[in-house]
Amino acid sequence: MGEGALLHNRAAGVYLCAACAQPLFRSEDKLSSGAQHGWPAFGAALDGRVRRRRQGKGGKVEVLCSRCDGHLGHVFASRRYASGERHCVNSASLAFERLPSPGTIATEAEGKGINALSRRTPLEPVVVQQQC
Repeated sequence: MGEGALLHNRAAGVYLCAACAQPLFRSEDKLSSGAQHGWPAFGAALDGRVRRRRQGKGGKVEVLCSRCDGHLGHVFASRRYASGERHCVNSASLAFERLPSPGTIATEAEGKGINALSRRTPLEPVVVQQQC
């Protein structure tokens, strides 16, 4: 199984859409489960930054950047995490912006024009799949 460049990244910061630079995920929301699948995984996305599209009847739920419609990966239901879901995201669809420390992400990001870092995408029902 291949691994993306951001799979093992543990630095504090914000994951951005590689195509349009829209902030998508906070480093605090990155899950350790990604290593099992080869893709970075996140428990939640920033509010309104990711949209969902079901692929076929009863198929996977694709996640896309809400600004440019770029494919990011898929979202799966997961009882293992407080959010109840796991976003499996292809490293090639992400860029990473390092910030000084997890506790200052919202403050630093506001100064950089990145808004709503503490808000989450509302939970929606999803089809449970085994892997990304």
